[in-house]
Amino acid sequence: MGNSEPAPVLTPIPAESLSVEIQPLHQPDLKKLASVLENGLKQTFEEASVSVQTCPDLTQAPFNLAAPGLCGQAKILDVGGCPYLFPLAQREKFYDIKDFPKLVQAAEDKPQLMIGAGAAPWTFLSRNAEMMTNILIDPQGQVLKQNTKIARTFDDNNEYEVINLPETEHKMSILSNLLMSEGRPGPVLAIKCKKRIGPDNFVTALRKVLVENYPKDSIGLGGTFVVQTGKVKVHIMPELSSCPLTTDAQVENWLKFFEINAPFTCLSVLVSNDPGLDLRVEHSHGFNDRGDGGHYHYDTTPDETEYLAYYSVAQHVCRIDRPVESHQIGRD
Repeated sequence: MGNSEPAPVLTPIPAESLSVEIQPLHQPDLKKLASVLENGLKQTFEEASVSVQTCPDLTQAPFNLAAPGLCGQAKILDVGGCPYLFPLAQREKFYDIKDFPKLVQAAEDKPQLMIGAGAAPWTFLSRNAEMMTNILIDPQGQVLKQNTKIARTFDDNNEYEVINLPETEHKMSILSNLLMSEGRPGPVLAIKCKKRIGPDNFVTALRKVLVENYPKDSIGLGGTFVVQTGKVKVHIMPELSSCPLTTDAQVENWLKFFEINAPFTCLSVLVSNDPGLDLRVEHSHGFNDRGDGGHYHYDTTPDETEYLAYYSVAQHVCRIDRPVESHQIGRD
């Protein structure tokens, strides 16, 4: 299945026109942080272990990242936001991912890996779709590796498909939450959890442990996790709504939900406490090799579920093109 209509032409917003706010994040001692997270996650999972390990080669399955690691001047990028999607989508909020390293003052002599969750470039299929950003950009702004996938629905039935983006497509629409790093191996948080006994999903449980133990600090984590067993609930956005969506209930009714089988690999970003930048504090999109993909909500088989995760602790959070008029609709 594919698209037969010619893609519309839309020029991304010039980088020099985008507002950029950069703030440092708190970086606890990694071993102390691992201990805090392990103790806290045991309130949500029957088994939980967190350790500091050298990042394995994440270019290998099931992670399939565009670079082997998560380390090297790690930053959280929050681009655009839900106020550009609801009540009505602002299609002109269209960005070139290749602009981001220079915008946030990344090292000019290092390639930059960007992974995370966002809205696909609507011009690619002439429609809306979910995006699992996974791209490596060289210091000159050229694509070194493109592993980004998008998930789109079909309007006449309850089916969907996942598409690999070509190297020539490096844009995005409306909103995105990304981890940017040099993609190098290094010390990361290695997390294993099994059998969920609490009400929160894996990412929310992580974030709440940080909020409880570091209530005055903003800590940012970005990385990847795989739901190894069980089933997962995801959503995929359909075509952009022609009717204003003004409540979370209306947004939920608009979204298309699916239950899919593990394994399911997610690209994930979270910030424990918003330092006044109007952030989306957690956002994870995922995929597998069977053609599934979408926005991770939670596992639906808690007794069967196992997670394996690798997260890097970010040094800065970078807010790009923050909406002037904001709201909290649709941030689940």
